[in-house]
Amino acid sequence: CDGGTNATSGVAPELMVKLYDLTLAEKLDEARQLQYDIVTLFDAMIYSSEFPDGFRTAVRLRGFDTGVGRQPLSDDQQAELARLADKLQCLLAQHGFTDEPECGCPIPTSSPDVARIVEAVVAELKQRGVG
Repeated sequence: CDGGTNATSGVAPELMVKLYDLTLAEKLDEARQLQYDIVTLFDAMIYSSEFPDGFRTAVRLRGFDTGVGRQPLSDDQQAELARLADKLQCLLAQHGFTDEPECGCPIPTSSPDVARIVEAVVAELKQRGVG
């Protein structure tokens, strides 16, 4: 298997297409930065709330009505999703998909885990003759 997709493709399909195009064009530095952004978005959606609520929240921020989940949310879960919505709105705003939230966005930082993962992917691409 050479790759796959995840639920982030439903939230920001434009990013997946851009990543693919950048990789084929051997613009690996740009592709690497975009991969960092995609992993950061994915991690926020999957680790910051119950699955699939983080993804539903991001899709709503893109303007799509996903309806409600099957299980009712507790007050704590609703508060958690409200905090997550601000974070996701900032991540999506970086690529022009939404405006920043009224409270503004923090200065983005890069995770060392993301850097390690991306370096491994780039090494694999080079080994396969892409880049």
